[in-house]
Amino acid sequence: YVFIDKYGNKDICQKYALQQAGVKLPDPNKKEDRYNFHKKKFDEMMRDAWIKTGRDFGLVIDDAPKIGKKGELSIQKFKQEKIKEDIEEKEFYKKNLNKEVDDLEEYKDQLNNVIDEIEAGGLNIAYDLIDQLTKEREKER
Repeated sequence: YVFIDKYGNKDICQKYALQQAGVKLPDPNKKEDRYNFHKKKFDEMMRDAWIKTGRDFGLVIDDAPKIGKKGELSIQKFKQEKIKEDIEEKEFYKKNLNKEVDDLEEYKDQLNNVIDEIEAGGLNIAYDLIDQLTKEREKER
């Protein structure tokens, strides 16, 4: 953004360059401030030019401003919404963890049943082996 200062020298300043280019304030009746400045008007002009160019080439462009719910919230409301979203996310995570714990407890119960069956079957086999060994020793005597 180059402009010519009052001495005829080239200098760099966005505000003065836009003023010299003829870009007016968005609301010329109000004083220049952080809501009413030349760059805002320039951006609006460029956006309109790009939309027109796109439409000239046959593009369908939605130029209606998007008003999201977050853009309309105050800082306090935004923080409250963020906290609410975080709580919902944590509750969802907790619910899934509880389901996993329940599944693991069911799996543990199934494994304990299998172990009990193996132990019971193992004892029976052991008793059978002891009986066979006892009978064989008695035959040897």
